[in-house]
Amino acid sequence: DIPESMRSMVERKVGQLDVTDRNLLAAASVQGYSFDSAIVAKAMKADHADVEDRLENLDRIYGFVRRAGEREFPNGEISGRYRFVHVLYQNALYASLSVSRRVALSKAVGEGLLELHQGTPGTAAAELGFLFETAREFERAAGYFALAAESSLSVFAFDEASRLAHRGLAIIARQPPSPQMLGLELSLQLILGSAAAVLGGYAAADARAAMDRARVLAEQLGTAPQLSPALWGLHAYNLVRGEITKALEIAERALAIANEHKGEMALMTAHTDMGITLRFIGRFDEAIEHFEKAEAIYDPAKQLEYLAQYHMDPGVFCLSEMTRTLWCAGYIDRALATIDKAIALARSSPDPRTAAFALLMGAVLHHLMHEPEITLKYGNEGIEISDEHQIIQERAWITTSHGWGLSAIGKLDEGIGELETSLAMRKRMNADLDLPYALIQLAEAYSLRGDIDRARTTLHEAIEVGNRNSDLWAISEVYRSLGDLALAVEPGADRSSLSDLDHQEEQSVRENAAEGFYRRAIEIAREQGAKSFELRSSVSLGKLMERDGRTAEAIEMIKPLREAVQCQRPTPDSIDADMLLDRLRAVSQSEAQAR
Repeated sequence: DIPESMRSMVERKVGQLDVTDRNLLAAASVQGYSFDSAIVAKAMKADHADVEDRLENLDRIYGFVRRAGEREFPNGEISGRYRFVHVLYQNALYASLSVSRRVALSKAVGEGLLELHQGTPGTAAAELGFLFETAREFERAAGYFALAAESSLSVFAFDEASRLAHRGLAIIARQPPSPQMLGLELSLQLILGSAAAVLGGYAAADARAAMDRARVLAEQLGTAPQLSPALWGLHAYNLVRGEITKALEIAERALAIANEHKGEMALMTAHTDMGITLRFIGRFDEAIEHFEKAEAIYDPAKQLEYLAQYHMDPGVFCLSEMTRTLWCAGYIDRALATIDKAIALARSSPDPRTAAFALLMGAVLHHLMHEPEITLKYGNEGIEISDEHQIIQERAWITTSHGWGLSAIGKLDEGIGELETSLAMRKRMNADLDLPYALIQLAEAYSLRGDIDRARTTLHEAIEVGNRNSDLWAISEVYRSLGDLALAVEPGADRSSLSDLDHQEEQSVRENAAEGFYRRAIEIAREQGAKSFELRSSVSLGKLMERDGRTAEAIEMIKPLREAVQCQRPTPDSIDADMLLDRLRAVSQSEAQAR
């Protein structure tokens, strides 16, 4: 509120003006604290040059306004740009208007602004929204707020897009329903859902509410193209919450609708959703089939069209998620080529979330390959982009891989701190997806630090969460890690009282337990078709067999898997397998010569 003494002073000064100048400034106050002479002239139906002369007098003689430069409008007209000397003048003049006069002037200013923009609002969309809302032309106002929100989203101003979408929706909520209003609401809900997913994470309640309302509206209006992004958003919400079975139902429905309507974008996103969901369940071969169908439809030349429809590049999301699926299935070379393609496309996209996600999957792939330096490289770049644009979901996920990378290069306390922080971030966002995979990385870091019991507890939590959410893609790695821990001894444990026989018996118990975990890991990986995990677990078991002299059995188990995993460049897994096979073959050859 304006203090009474200040209000009186402003009113006295305004009262010194003649009627023409007072009306001119009142019209200017409708545009705002800053205003344009050309717009005021059109609103007043006055000569532009006369208006500028009066504004110059009001600047020079009365000190009400100041000239702030000039600008050229899209129609080619040049206008003086002015501002009130103090916002109190603008507020007082605006408050002096009757309701009917305020409505009429708001419409006149809006029409003038629109004329200067040649009917295409561009950057003036938000201003037009406020003007036509005051002018009580609510459908036009909501439409301009939708355009302004979409424009903000296109430049990744997510907070502004959310505020503008909420403003437009508030107008619509006060109006009787009509096909036009419902269409505007659908557009605004899709914008709001996309912004909410960035600002609060894919599992944010606001994102779900907006996308679910958009789904209802799209079904009611029969607009299949807009139903697809609504289902895409709802799939992401349920998936990231860890409700993978529900996410699969949504993906199946999206695919059925896309097949019915033959929309290429809808088909691409539906196949992508199917691939992602099936991979989390552990159905790798089926997932790859869907990813390949999506990739065949994807056209990089249409990146801007994808962004306009989905506010991200779903094709890059497809390729990025496809990489770890290919790795799990044993196609290492394809996985590496695919992540390179995904990251290159992401770098060419103007969307920072698309880039952050591709870099996240680069970090994930190289974690799976046990290459911490490359994991950190992608992680650092992804974190920088996420922080710059406040992309909190990808930031939480990338922090997990980055924390593992730090732990793997010996920065254990820093790495574990990041891993624990990433889990806390996920919890705040209700993002249970991929939690077993994150817990595997944390358990490995605990183990490296010597916290064997804590590592074991963490892995048992991974099994519980994985089974509860059907998040099973990395569950074989949980059992392999438990096998490693079964062989480990807690540092600092006093074992001096044990006899040699006790030591031997204890070691035998540990090895039997480890073998049980390794065999369970192999069984799960084989059922899922996860050849990379199967090879890794088989090598772990093969090392136990090497100790026990089960050379032939170990070779028979590992050799076909090593041949099946397609990898031209050496990786830690391939090197480990090859070295073990060389040792086993040397022993086998020696035994054969001895016989």
